[in-house]
Amino acid sequence: MKAQYVNYDAVALAQETDFIHWVRRGDHDADWSEWLEEHPEAKPEVEKARDLVLAMEFDTQEPTQAQVDKLWSTIDRATRDEAKVVPLWQRRRMSILAAVVATLLILAGWWALPEPPEIRLVTTTADQDIYELPDGSTVTLNAQSSISYEPQEWLRARHVELNGEGFFDVKKGTPFIVKTPYGTVRVLGTSFNVEARKGRFAAACYTGSVYVSAGSRSQMLAPGERIVAMGNVLNTDTFDKDKEAAWREGMHYFEATNLQMVFEELERQFEVKVKLPKDLADREYTGFFESGDLNAALEAICWPMGLAFELKAGKVIISDNS
Repeated sequence: MKAQYVNYDAVALAQETDFIHWVRRGDHDADWSEWLEEHPEAKPEVEKARDLVLAMEFDTQEPTQAQVDKLWSTIDRATRDEAKVVPLWQRRRMSILAAVVATLLILAGWWALPEPPEIRLVTTTADQDIYELPDGSTVTLNAQSSISYEPQEWLRARHVELNGEGFFDVKKGTPFIVKTPYGTVRVLGTSFNVEARKGRFAAACYTGSVYVSAGSRSQMLAPGERIVAMGNVLNTDTFDKDKEAAWREGMHYFEATNLQMVFEELERQFEVKVKLPKDLADREYTGFFESGDLNAALEAICWPMGLAFELKAGKVIISDNS
């Protein structure tokens, strides 16, 4: 049943939904107990993986220093086997080499060199870009979005700050943390979509597992699960993987979404401003529009809603045509 896990290292095992559920249930799983008895050679990696899962189980948005110390301690133990986790081993060698080089520079009198500045990556209106991060992970940013990170800290901590929307494809390794003004996402290596705009926070897990914190609430997501937070309301549901991040292909899907949010997305994808009457703002729209053709996008939204639109000097004026 779990034969494929025999060759897993701790980092890979800690990302398996089945394993995470077993750890969180407190070992009350006869199948896992029997499997461990049949494969005693796997116990060392299982213990390391258990520590990794437990270290990521923070109850609040900001972990305490003791929790951070525990996390790095367990990661160090889990990555000490150089033969099994080559990428992390290479990073540790690079870290040691960097320390030696820094020492030599200090002895040579180059101690006053400034630290590398924070890197900030930004997309503008009607723009989408794919960026590669220092470890080979990638992020695709939707229009009017940005991320920032400290390059000199990357080998120690993979932290990015996001405003807007981004799809992350993360290489396996140390915890990868995405902070937004409304919530935080923690993973080891997976792919996921995060949106943080105007009080709305949403995270959707595509592969691996994702640990999400929003306010005082936190939850682990499996592939196909999504969490959406608006103000004090937080909901978890499943989603269609072909639609959730289809914006990367120029398709924008909505399900029972108020028109204000729909037209805000249209503004981000086209260089226009939309004038929407207040009495229409809360009407819910289910459908989609496609980037590239503004008139076609407006028809896709307005026609099924019984609305009319008019283009005037870079502005879109919406009216009720019913």
